[in-house]
Amino acid sequence: MDCPCCPEAHAFANRPRTPVSLWGPVAIIALVLGAATVASALTTPDARDMKQRVVPTNGRAL
Repeated sequence: MDCPCCPEAHAFANRPRTPVSLWGPVAIIALVLGAATVASALTTPDARDMKQRVVPTNGRAL
């Protein structure tokens, strides 16, 4: 068919995709986990502070 308005057979061919590198998602996951570790370390109370508080239990189990 020689119609000037008709699309050609190769007009709707899928475009080749660029290869996706695995380093991008791995770097993002490592960054998020590293930030969570630092935030957890900075917000966790020191264990030495816990030792100073004495809670009387009057000999009963909690």
